[in-house]
Amino acid sequence: MLQVLLRASGVFFIVLASTLFSWAGQKNQGELRVFSSIGLTEALTEIANLHEGTLGRKIRLNFAGSDQLARQISMGVPCDLFICADTKWMDELQKKNLIRPDTRRDWLASTLVIIVNKSSPLVIQKAADLLQPKTGRIAIGDPMNVASGIHGRQYLEKYRIWKALESRLLITSNARSTLAAVEADRVGIGFVYKTDALIAHDIRIAYEIPASDVPPVHFFAALTAHSANSVAAQSFLNILMQPESLAVFKRYGFTVLSQDGDQKP
Repeated sequence: MLQVLLRASGVFFIVLASTLFSWAGQKNQGELRVFSSIGLTEALTEIANLHEGTLGRKIRLNFAGSDQLARQISMGVPCDLFICADTKWMDELQKKNLIRPDTRRDWLASTLVIIVNKSSPLVIQKAADLLQPKTGRIAIGDPMNVASGIHGRQYLEKYRIWKALESRLLITSNARSTLAAVEADRVGIGFVYKTDALIAHDIRIAYEIPASDVPPVHFFAALTAHSANSVAAQSFLNILMQPESLAVFKRYGFTVLSQDGDQKP
């Protein structure tokens, strides 16, 4: 009798769980799920708020490091549109057939900068200035996975000072964490993109790294291969390319690229 009851209970809970998951799926059905690099938070939120009514559905934005978002998509977390900083993680998902290459767009750019706290007297005019003890600790995104960290390391290695500075590095999970460390005065300097620096109140740009040293980071967007809302996702991607949206990105400091990846005049 007990075994019968246990089996019956087990069937009941399986049915209940299935019903709940089905209900949750129906509840979220029609929502547009956008996974975006954290560096686009302010601009993308503004554009999404403007166009939810146009699309006739909720736009659910998920902001994080591009590497973290790519891993979530690889694990099967539902996503309709992926927007990332740098090509690495978009290429990774494309190799796994998890994005639609025909929808891939390269349309924004930002330059790498060195930032300090607003109250800091530090002057940075060249890479060698970072070797001065008074610069203190240096915050930088994960140099293996985070675009600002990858590019920051490239800059330091170009001038052969990466090894000399390695013991002073504070590795962060994304550019916004770097920004927060500098704002809180936990470190002397940090590597972020200019568009990150422009939204902060308590930091200043000490040095803008020339494109000849480190090319600007590009931002990519593409529909995911398993999007449940591909029509709406394509509509929102089209909206992001329209002059009204491009004006918002420009206001936040982004460089708008032509469709062949060059800067628009």
